[in-house]
Amino acid sequence: MKNPDMQPKPDALSTSQRVKKIAINVINPFSDVKVIFEKGFLPIWEKIKFMGGDQSRSVSTEELTFNQAVQRSGKSIPALLAIYKKRQYVWTVLMFVMGIPPIFFSLMILIASDLPTVTLYRALITSLIMAAIAFYSYVQVLLAVYRHWQLSRQRVSIAEGGTFDDFAKEFKTVSDILNLKHINMDWK
Repeated sequence: MKNPDMQPKPDALSTSQRVKKIAINVINPFSDVKVIFEKGFLPIWEKIKFMGGDQSRSVSTEELTFNQAVQRSGKSIPALLAIYKKRQYVWTVLMFVMGIPPIFFSLMILIASDLPTVTLYRALITSLIMAAIAFYSYVQVLLAVYRHWQLSRQRVSIAEGGTFDDFAKEFKTVSDILNLKHINMDWK
């Protein structure tokens, strides 16, 4: 008769097997993120950069009037307005797409306390990455709304009252920035 204590348990893993399993569970999400980044995010990023025009120009520190700034851009005012409307739309969509799931991940982490540690780390890392992308998207929305505001108000320089401080006096909350009801959308 065999002693049941002498036989190895089928579920028992050796230390090296446990280390391998943990390493795979930690490294695998990073490889998934890499694939998603290369096949999903980079093509979208290239399209967004193309839509934004040439960003490689050096920034001039000289003060320009509204008409000089529009003339230097090389585009008409309606074309510039359309560009900034598109930018705002794209970045707002990306902000919400990347901003809402971290809220649910955070709730999942708070509610499900019996989740494995690796799953909690994955959810936390994913939430932080997505929240960072959502915050970056919000900053891009803010810049697009600011440029749209400058175009619609025909103010660019300090003398014209077109600085970011002037913009911030009119738009004090996040909802003001995400909603363009205060900006005259029609060019006259």
